[in-house]
Amino acid sequence: MKKLLLLLLITHCYGLAIAQNTEAKSLSWKKHLSLAEDLYEKSQYGEAAVHYEAAWQQKKKRTEYANQAGECYMIVKDYSKSIEMFSVVKEDYKNFPKARFYYAKALKQNEQYDSASPEFKKFSDTFVGENAAALIAEALIELEGCELGKEMKMNADKNVRMIHVGDAINSDLVEFAPTPFGSEDLLFSSTKQGKAKIFQTRRTATNWEAPTIPAQFASLNEDHVCNAAFAPDEKRMYFTVCRSVENWGALTTRCEIYVTKKTGNLWSAPERLPDEINKAGVTSTQPTVVQEDGKEVIYFASNRSGGQGGMDIWYTTRDLDGGEMAFISPRNAGAKINTEKNELTPFYNANEQMLYFSSDGHVGMGGLDIFKALGKQSSWEKPMNVGVPFNSGSDDYSYIKNRYEDGGFLVSNRTYSTTKVSTAHEDIFEFRLTPRASMFQVSGMTYDKATTMPLTSVEVSIYELMASEQERMLQTKIFNRRHFQLSTDTKQKI
Repeated sequence: MKKLLLLLLITHCYGLAIAQNTEAKSLSWKKHLSLAEDLYEKSQYGEAAVHYEAAWQQKKKRTEYANQAGECYMIVKDYSKSIEMFSVVKEDYKNFPKARFYYAKALKQNEQYDSASPEFKKFSDTFVGENAAALIAEALIELEGCELGKEMKMNADKNVRMIHVGDAINSDLVEFAPTPFGSEDLLFSSTKQGKAKIFQTRRTATNWEAPTIPAQFASLNEDHVCNAAFAPDEKRMYFTVCRSVENWGALTTRCEIYVTKKTGNLWSAPERLPDEINKAGVTSTQPTVVQEDGKEVIYFASNRSGGQGGMDIWYTTRDLDGGEMAFISPRNAGAKINTEKNELTPFYNANEQMLYFSSDGHVGMGGLDIFKALGKQSSWEKPMNVGVPFNSGSDDYSYIKNRYEDGGFLVSNRTYSTTKVSTAHEDIFEFRLTPRASMFQVSGMTYDKATTMPLTSVEVSIYELMASEQERMLQTKIFNRRHFQLSTDTKQKI
């Protein structure tokens, strides 16, 4: 199941599930199997899943075909079909020892938390196979995530309105990396032309204009171009160029960060960032840019060595009055942000001094959840899950606020009313913030009880007291450095 680590390089494994047509139903199980194996090797996992399932339907004793179908459906994020296939094999511990774990993960990402929890518990109690300690630890984190998911759904933020941006932007393929530009424009990436490309659109009174590819990317037609990010003055735009040996969604894909610069109304030819950032043999992708203290800081995701594991958040800096390509060697954002699994799609909000990112290593209610952490560079407070409706049982990532900070965008494969009925592709969503209840500020000092001497560096947490009598941590800060901003509409304790 290594290929389940799917959103690491660009955003998605290409190849969605397709319905079987009349001709396909007439094929023999051997032909279905042959097609499935060929499609799998080509990373066309959705179509491979259909043929593996068809082979199993004709040859029910060959349950390995159902297991393979379940794995492929999981890769393309068709959780319902994955549940159906793994239910066939989850009790066959001898032949498919990890099937129960994947079955439970599919249930969790389908927001069937009450069904997923006992499956994770049973797996953690009984599994003794390869990498047992790591898988059991992961199952226990997922079990904790099921409880979190139920709690967060009960306490969704009613001040946030989540909107599917519609088919002027979204398609039945993959749209991702939304980036507000100016007051009305939006850049985003899409695979609708076969390869990942950056598109630009403008908001109208009722919808969005037909997207077009900006001229500065015309010279990059042979590659996958995505993940645009602007410097605060919008005169430098960073983005990712990805190349792969075979299919662009396979794990052979490698991405590098480029920059284009604006002079007047013209953008320069794209330039590759130095080797210190685009290190040979690793991926560097999904940049976000901030300027502070006389420096430009780029946070990005990379699988280079020296991190915590998987994809990590890294950063590099350059002096604003120095060379335009004089970046320092990248540094890891640290163990508070990064885990042994994957941290992706960083967005840094300078006004809040807050890093938003997605992770499947911290406790979450879905696959990839969005988190936020106060701090900068390698100094961070404990990340917090941003909750519902930003997160769901599905994969949620690429969170970004607009310039007015009264809303923003994110990417999710969640379903949405009748507009989006499948989890097997990512779409762009817009969120809008409504005015919140009145706020008040809490400040004070902490003292050593025995000596009555002031304490200068104490970590203090604020908890919301829920109707269910449970507690949810809202904020954790070094209390004598910062104040807490609290809402008047909930019960809280320090």
